[in-house]
Amino acid sequence: MKITDVKVFPEKKTADVWDAVTDTEIVNVSDNDIMAHLVTRLTDANENTVGKTETDFTVKAGGKVLVKQSVLTYSPLLDEVYVMSCALYVNGAEISRQSAALTFAR
Repeated sequence: MKITDVKVFPEKKTADVWDAVTDTEIVNVSDNDIMAHLVTRLTDANENTVGKTETDFTVKAGGKVLVKQSVLTYSPLLDEVYVMSCALYVNGAEISRQSAALTFAR
């Protein structure tokens, strides 16, 4: 099982709050249904975590899922580059990781 794609869609909610909506595609190439845990973390240029969310789900054998998550961010620096990192865990062990850069635009 692995992460095949991460897309991030920053949405302004209020003057100081942004929502980094994340779509993470995960594919299961095995012959078994697999329970998994996805940890998505938003970090700034100094690698400080500024937002985080976690989701549990099951991927059917030979199937794929699109996991939608929301990471609220308070007073982000506009026009600075942030990194959304998605880590996939099965039975507590990390098995796949993928990242995407994003900017909160004016």
